[in-house]
Amino acid sequence: MYIEHSSVQTPTDDKRLWRYMDLCQFISFIESRTVSGRSVPARCTGHLYFCGLHELREHHDEWEGVLSETARQEIDKEALASDLRESYDQMNTTARIICWHKNEYESVAMWKLYTSGKDGIAMQTTVGRLKQALSNDSNSTMLGCVNYIDYATSPMTSESPYDLMRPLFQKRTSYAHESEVRAVIPICEDSRNPPRGIEVEIDLSVLIERLVLSPQYPKWAVKSLENVIDKAGLSVKLESSDLLKRPEMKRTAKH
Repeated sequence: MYIEHSSVQTPTDDKRLWRYMDLCQFISFIESRTVSGRSVPARCTGHLYFCGLHELREHHDEWEGVLSETARQEIDKEALASDLRESYDQMNTTARIICWHKNEYESVAMWKLYTSGKDGIAMQTTVGRLKQALSNDSNSTMLGCVNYIDYATSPMTSESPYDLMRPLFQKRTSYAHESEVRAVIPICEDSRNPPRGIEVEIDLSVLIERLVLSPQYPKWAVKSLENVIDKAGLSVKLESSDLLKRPEMKRTAKH
């Protein structure tokens, strides 16, 4: 379920969020799960994969979630320094994260970064829809904007050493183009032996507002994908990319 946190900046419910992915990832996301050889019943379910910080470090930024040297020096000044360091290390082990791109429009950069080209699809939701989709999950989940900072010049505040959430919502300014909003489960339920990632079951009809095909998606393959979506119980129609449309500007009335 979604919970608030004082140091996490959550966007308003109407803000649009996107996940860009290849078709195989999308089909895996919406496909019916089976239990004892039987399909999961009627409800339109899918599973959001929350990865560990180590996975983000392997595929994106190797310093993801790591405390700066300045921060560590500040922690060392505290009376409970060893406890704080242990808490940070535990959070790095147990936190699970899923990343979204915040934008009111499609992003050419995101198509190029997160899809291989013609087989790409973008799933668009809103902050409010994501909160609602997570409402039945037992894990406490925070939702917030990533803060892009220059570690060399950003000052440490007196509260910083005690704010365990800060490193999870903080990245170098070099990644600002991602305009990232992330959902974070600080301590997953299986904290004693955390898995590589966890799957959170959600209602697809609640989460998904739009499905947009990549600009290069072949027209002949659209019908097959529509059949897959129908089989999953989704009523969302596939949309062509706005990048295929001729640019048009609204005429202003002459006075």
